[in-house]
Amino acid sequence: MIAVPSKLQEFINESRAPLPPVTDLDEPLHIDSMVLMRLVAYLEVELNFRVDDEDLIAENFLTLRAICELMDSRKQQQAHLFPLNSSASLGPLFHKELLVPLDEGHTVFLAHHHER
Repeated sequence: MIAVPSKLQEFINESRAPLPPVTDLDEPLHIDSMVLMRLVAYLEVELNFRVDDEDLIAENFLTLRAICELMDSRKQQQAHLFPLNSSASLGPLFHKELLVPLDEGHTVFLAHHHER
């Protein structure tokens, strides 16, 4: 059973207006490119889920199931890379522009986050 974060479903339903709310995980979302970019930003900022360039393919955003499967697969990859007893932090990384070392040989560039 796939768990859909309620915040994600609410965001998608609001973004799709005036279309009716999504009630089926396999229902096509019918979102345009602007909504897709807002969705990617929402996933990264609000749900702390990084969308990599290779993830930006139509199949990953056609349905709620596809989005949740993408998120679940990444969680499984991260669990493998960063075991629970690891000292690595996977928390939100939105700070000023800087390079943050994750571990030996891996660095993340963080974009400037504007305070509201």
